[in-house]
Amino acid sequence: MSTKKIKFIESLKGRILVFLTLPTILIIVTLVAIIANASYSSARIQAEFSLKQAAQLVSLEIERRSQLIQQVNRLFQQILHSSYCLIRLLKLKSYQLKLPWQVKLFPRSP
Repeated sequence: MSTKKIKFIESLKGRILVFLTLPTILIIVTLVAIIANASYSSARIQAEFSLKQAAQLVSLEIERRSQLIQQVNRLFQQILHSSYCLIRLLKLKSYQLKLPWQVKLFPRSP
C-alpha cells in the first residue's frame, strides 16, 4: 500500500466542509443581515413618525397658547379702556371715591 498524501480540499472532510457547511453558514449570515437591515429600516421609519407626531403636538400647544395670550391681551385692553372711561366719568360728574374704610355705615345723629 502506498501512502499518498491527499489534499484537504480533495478529502471527504474537505468536500463536506466546502460544499455543505460553508454555503449553509453563508446563507444563514445573509438571512441575518437581510433581517437586521429590514428591522433597522422599520425602526428608523417608526422613529421618524414618532418625531413628526411629537413636533405636531408641540406645534398645536404653541398655537393654543398663542391664541390664549391674544385673548388675554384683548381682555386686558378692554379692562384698561373701561377703567379709563370710568375715571373720566367720575371726574366729569365730580364724584368722589371713598375707600371702604372711609365709608361710615352708621352715621351719628346730631
